[in-house]
Amino acid sequence: MTNLRQVIAGMFFAFGALFFWSLPGAFNTLGLSRSYPIHEYIGAFTLHFIFAANVFSILLLLHCIQWFVSRRVLLREVNTGK
Repeated sequence: MTNLRQVIAGMFFAFGALFFWSLPGAFNTLGLSRSYPIHEYIGAFTLHFIFAANVFSILLLLHCIQWFVSRRVLLREVNTGK
């Protein structure tokens, strides 16, 4: 169970680093219009945040499942030890 916990934590930190590393890319626009590119920025940030919310929810679900299974295994060990 400890290895699974470390893998989930590693995925969480790697995703966080990758996500924040890619955020400045939202400001890359083509510049083909004369108006302010705020709509392009908002659209890019929206895409980044939707992706981040999905990945974070999956990682949270994996963490909760791992926590639940770990507690069940520990309770089973305690009950069989008596």
